[in-house]
Amino acid sequence: MLKKREFSGLIVTVIIVKMLLSYPQYLISVSGQAAWINVIYVSAAALMLAFFTNKIYRCKKNIIELAFLCGGRRLRMAVGALVFLILLSSYASISRIFPESVKLILLQNGSEREISILFTICAVIGAWFGIRPLCRINYMFLTALSPVFVISFLLLIPHFKATNIFPIFGNGIKSIFLSGINSLSLFSDVILLNIFIEYGKTLEEVRAVNIRATAISAVISTLIILAYNLCYAYPFSADFLLPAYRLARMTEISTFFSRAEAFFEFIWSILVFVYASAYIYA
Repeated sequence: MLKKREFSGLIVTVIIVKMLLSYPQYLISVSGQAAWINVIYVSAAALMLAFFTNKIYRCKKNIIELAFLCGGRRLRMAVGALVFLILLSSYASISRIFPESVKLILLQNGSEREISILFTICAVIGAWFGIRPLCRINYMFLTALSPVFVISFLLLIPHFKATNIFPIFGNGIKSIFLSGINSLSLFSDVILLNIFIEYGKTLEEVRAVNIRATAISAVISTLIILAYNLCYAYPFSADFLLPAYRLARMTEISTFFSRAEAFFEFIWSILVFVYASAYIYA
């Protein structure tokens, strides 16, 4: 069985990975400089859904097992196929973006195919070790990463310009609250919580993980997109492929510490491999 903090850490990782890659670019294309409001809005919706699912969930069985109990073998097959397609879609998007990003930043002369093959091999090895070692390693890594994240955010404050988030509602209230509801897909990786529900000690712990992981992911995602909105003016902010990498390049302490993107590349790679391994295992 997984400890609650380890289980929470895995769900946080699979959610925030998208914020380190291309998701901020999508948010800004929808809501402009009000992307941070969009994240707060969908985070509130995600928390409401988490509370709702906690209320209606009565047993420690995943969605495919529940489908079998409710509708027999045919419903289980239909739900299983749907879940598989959702998992495959999420994994495919990351496995496509990651090699492109590595080639763009680290290996300009490398081949995307070779990077993709190496990425898949490493992810399969991670999945082969199993979900328990994966969660424990991820939790240790997140524990070490937490102070780095806080320090990095503080170092970005001198680059903040309040004028970059005006007009405050960006592309308009409609873009935030109507078009922006599609941004709820930021939290779609919570599906892994349901699939791995059997690894929770009790149903109460799983419910607690649902709320805790959603809340922590919401805070981290809001801080990332708010920092990005404050550092870069719209519409230029919508043109960058890796917004979090751009923020890392701005982090420095006089001439003593610079080139923080080297740390970002390491952190980003580890988190993406954990994400991919968890999805392959699922």
